[in-house]
Amino acid sequence: MIAVSQLSYAEEITRSDIFTAGEGGYQLYRIPGIVVSRSGTILAYCEARKSDSGDWGQIDIVLRRSLDQGKTWTPPQKLVEVTGPLAINPVAKSQNLDQTDENTVHNPAAIVDQQTGAIHLLYCLEYMRCFYLRSDDDGVTWTKPVEITATLDQLRPNYPWQVLAVGPAHGVQLQRGKYAGRLVVPVWLSLGTGGYAHRPSVTATIYSDDHGQTWERGDIAVAHTTEVINPNETAIVELSDGKVMLNTRSESKRHRRLTTVSPDGVTGWTTPKFEDALLEPICMAGLLRIRFPSDGQPGLIAFSNPHNLSKRDGKEHAGALRDRINLSIKLSEDDGKTWFAHRTLETGFSGYSDLARLPSGEILCIYERGSTDADNIFRPTRLTIAKFDEDWARGPSTISTTTETAKKPLRILPLGDSITRGSYLTHYSTGPFQGGPVGLPTWDGGGYRKPLQDRLRVAQINFDFVGPLRYCAYGTDGKIADDFDPDHCGAAGFSNQGLLQGGVVPTPSDVLHELDVENVLIPGVAKVLDEYHPDVILLMSGANGFDAAARDQLIEKIIRHSDAHLLVSDAPPQSPPRAGWERVEQYNASLPATVQHWQNAGKRISLVPMYSALSKTDLLSDGVHPNRAGQAKIAETWFRALQDADLLEAN
Repeated sequence: MIAVSQLSYAEEITRSDIFTAGEGGYQLYRIPGIVVSRSGTILAYCEARKSDSGDWGQIDIVLRRSLDQGKTWTPPQKLVEVTGPLAINPVAKSQNLDQTDENTVHNPAAIVDQQTGAIHLLYCLEYMRCFYLRSDDDGVTWTKPVEITATLDQLRPNYPWQVLAVGPAHGVQLQRGKYAGRLVVPVWLSLGTGGYAHRPSVTATIYSDDHGQTWERGDIAVAHTTEVINPNETAIVELSDGKVMLNTRSESKRHRRLTTVSPDGVTGWTTPKFEDALLEPICMAGLLRIRFPSDGQPGLIAFSNPHNLSKRDGKEHAGALRDRINLSIKLSEDDGKTWFAHRTLETGFSGYSDLARLPSGEILCIYERGSTDADNIFRPTRLTIAKFDEDWARGPSTISTTTETAKKPLRILPLGDSITRGSYLTHYSTGPFQGGPVGLPTWDGGGYRKPLQDRLRVAQINFDFVGPLRYCAYGTDGKIADDFDPDHCGAAGFSNQGLLQGGVVPTPSDVLHELDVENVLIPGVAKVLDEYHPDVILLMSGANGFDAAARDQLIEKIIRHSDAHLLVSDAPPQSPPRAGWERVEQYNASLPATVQHWQNAGKRISLVPMYSALSKTDLLSDGVHPNRAGQAKIAETWFRALQDADLLEAN
């Protein structure tokens, strides 16, 4: 391999349009992928769609090849075409998405085998069957497809999928460590009950340790939760130490890409985390290992996707699709921990993309470009391959770091007991949960997070509630409340000691049913801080037990474990019939000295006077939980505390 230091970079971009809408008997070409064979042949492939109506319908897989580094291309080659009547996916039939005489071949994903020289290709049929084929001559000829759906069927006990898709784009062959030689391909699976029969969904991987002869299932890598919504199309890369990272698209309201890491590409996936530097307009992205670290030179990973969170009509909604424009390239030298280069490749309509590397070191990006009607982002005019070198990608940033779309949200961790979480004073009068308490938020007994969320939005603050408390989005019918973001969470225990150590959180049966769990556990505060990395913590706890010593231990644990600004409030007032209501003032009396102690030590901590902000008329009949007026006052008090600490910046 030629060392990067020997390369002569052109520092410019060349573009080639290799598939154009309306040509070759197809209305659209979409979902591109690109790989470079061991001998340097470029293979570019995609879905060729007979209509422009969407992901279902008559779709084939086509391929073009280049033997001269992208200067010229072979004519389009129909790689997979399925003709004749074929059973269609039942979930597509139920939503009238597909017809019996329209065979949907989709989601091609290739892998270059650096050990054998073969090109492995996987694709799916009708979103319910998966096939594998191989080329041993750089894509000139291919083996007969072999069905490997049985591998995906092994995942049904964990997730009873009705819809499946591999990739798309490309998989990887591991080059380092114990599992070198392993082929790994991301897959996404769906129950098919939601929109377009693609939702809800999860992601996983399948792998082969015998160069594609047999395939096995991996674990579910990214699950669908109230915070991580509909994870689906996933890019994959090997890290410097041989571990595998997935970079996943989702419809989460954070609008950031998700990453998770496995030691072998199959098992032991870390908790998915949102990457603040990588915007998520809800679109497939490209990801590629350019080189591994060697001889003192850092490794390099490239990433491509539309860097945009705006809509032309100005109607941006959390978790909803954004315009696919401003396709951009980013680089990382530390395995994706940070991204130091930001170059715009295409300012206009630009959607799905994939990346490959030539033996010369130049980088190829194939992407969806333009719009056939200058409006619809799902109807690209062409598939384009851009070729550029590393120096161009390292050039001056063409992405603003001061725009609204690039501004990092303020990560707020609400931390407390049932006043933070909300109480369960409203009960079902009918239905399967009759007599049982209703999940939150509801106005009667609801926590303060909903009115605080509304207050921050009115002030145009870019923020996110973070934490493991993910059952906070259920209203009086046990379903997600439309105006409450389910990923705006927090952490709540039963007491100060519960927050310190973690444990089971009392939870209504309707919420347990919705989450399909027997109980809800909260980790200890140290684990919460390690996982969610808040910028600010809103601590209000102690109403159960009035344990001031445990409260002070909790404050110390937070301060020693996090650099976040800690806003700690005294306990709100209580009244009869609440047992021990008269102990609140005594419990609060020692808090100012504790806060002052840590302030004197130079720590970022502020005291928030919640007791004086509320009166006993702001409580429900139980004498402890706030009513609607009380919730609003708590929210306003937290908001003013955030302002006083200079933590709020309007968009």
